[in-house]
Amino acid sequence: MTLDMPRLIHYYLMAISLAIAITSESESQGKEPMFLHVGGFFISELSNAQFTGYNGTIRAAYSALQHINSHPDVDEILQGYRLQMSWQPSQCDPASGLKALYDTIYTEPTKIMLFGPFCSTAAQRIAETAEQWDLATFSYGASSAALSDKSRYPLFLRTAMAAPDKHNPARLALLMRFNWKKVALITQNEDLFTQTVKALLVDLEENGIDVLTNELFDLDPSASLANIKKKDARIIIASFYPDVGLHVFCEAFKQGVYGPKFVWMTEGWFNEGWWAVTDKQVDCTTEQLSEVAEGYLGTSWLRRNPDLNTIDFGVSTTSEMKEYFEDNDDGPFAPIVYDGTWAVALTLNASICKLANKSKRLEDYYYGNREMADIIVDAGYDVSFTGYSGRLSITRNGRDGVVRIAQTQDNNFVAVGTYANGLLALHEDKIAWSTGKIPRDSPRTVNIDVEIKEDAVAVFSSFAVVGTLLAIGFLAFNIRYRAERIIRMSSPNLNNAIAIGCILVYITVILLGSVFRQYYATICKDSDVGWVSTTVELASLQKKAIDFINGLIPVKCEKYI
Repeated sequence: MTLDMPRLIHYYLMAISLAIAITSESESQGKEPMFLHVGGFFISELSNAQFTGYNGTIRAAYSALQHINSHPDVDEILQGYRLQMSWQPSQCDPASGLKALYDTIYTEPTKIMLFGPFCSTAAQRIAETAEQWDLATFSYGASSAALSDKSRYPLFLRTAMAAPDKHNPARLALLMRFNWKKVALITQNEDLFTQTVKALLVDLEENGIDVLTNELFDLDPSASLANIKKKDARIIIASFYPDVGLHVFCEAFKQGVYGPKFVWMTEGWFNEGWWAVTDKQVDCTTEQLSEVAEGYLGTSWLRRNPDLNTIDFGVSTTSEMKEYFEDNDDGPFAPIVYDGTWAVALTLNASICKLANKSKRLEDYYYGNREMADIIVDAGYDVSFTGYSGRLSITRNGRDGVVRIAQTQDNNFVAVGTYANGLLALHEDKIAWSTGKIPRDSPRTVNIDVEIKEDAVAVFSSFAVVGTLLAIGFLAFNIRYRAERIIRMSSPNLNNAIAIGCILVYITVILLGSVFRQYYATICKDSDVGWVSTTVELASLQKKAIDFINGLIPVKCEKYI
């Protein structure tokens, strides 16, 4: 018999939730609590290294349920109610999300609210469809700008930050801080990213930042990266899901679009080490992908409150909660899921009084009750607290909070700054540039004037004097004996012209080297094979002579990358 692991975990966690609720009920003062049922959507049973960080989200949600239902002041949190959650695997896929939604709706009991999913692709489909049942959706991770459209998603709430409202300003602040005025964009063709980039383009234009190229791709990024390389872009803002990101980084390695000259800026909410995988469809090694990933900058929500003493859900923080905050191993996304679960409880609590004004109770909700659904969503905008993931207040565009800026260093994410309320707090001492200097946004061409060495002038002037005297002698000889038959046969006029030309060339060497002290223009430009320096003399000397003189001229070029 084959075991259905997601179902086993589902029933197991439902049993835990029910046991918690029953325990809490037995401890109440004889008043039987009312269960409020929430439908959860999670990414489950994924062993892929790109998504392993999501596996702990289910445990985090049920830990929060346990802390809520067993809290000594639970009646202040839910006023006689208890929360129970049953979940379905929505994954990061619209089709799986719809199946999970239908399984949730057509399985008793009635759900008063939906919690999740994490990914915007599934969240958009679930939220849009759930509205047909007048069922509110509360996502803990979806950040697509499209979900801010209340005409399309009127019953949608989220504790995630909307990318255009928070991530774009943080990226723009980084560009301004490092004086990067030229960028390239490469974007996976998904709503989450295209909507964000659309808003970013407006911000870049308003701030005088030149977009060298804006590339959009579906699955194969090779042509897009080739165009970025052709444009010689150095600062690359990339938007993609981690599984597609493997193909982008692999192609970047093949085309050489990485290294100390380049800075990649992309999503910061991916699982740490998401590129360290073995994928048969990606013909690059982990080491090669790590080379591309090294040093990239990512923006995301603040994953974990840096000061756990500031956590305040409006009730006391129990010892069990403190222990969980300090020791949990539920992964990097546990804080936002934990806080999201509390946000659901506090939203339902805030709706109790609003519903009472309409002579309604939470237990009166049924699918199709739009009035109650609108009241519950409206109550969500009153929720504000400092949680496990930091300060959280819900707005119509998502969460209002702190953006975390991190850089990959030795295959690890290192927090290097934050962005909040229009202010960039960057710890530049924590940022590691491979060259020790901030990379430039484009190649630089610098003209430097350098003078010929005096000893070189003396040597070549001496040769020029000797050459001039010899040329004068040959010219005089040719004129003096021009009537001789052998001289007439050697084209004396042509010989005279050659001699005069030699005299002028030698005189030019003397004048440019010692009299006028003429400067030479040296052009320094970076290239893939090294630093190129080319000296151009004002007079038209032969190339070999110039190359020889180059070795005697002290060329000093400052390197830019």
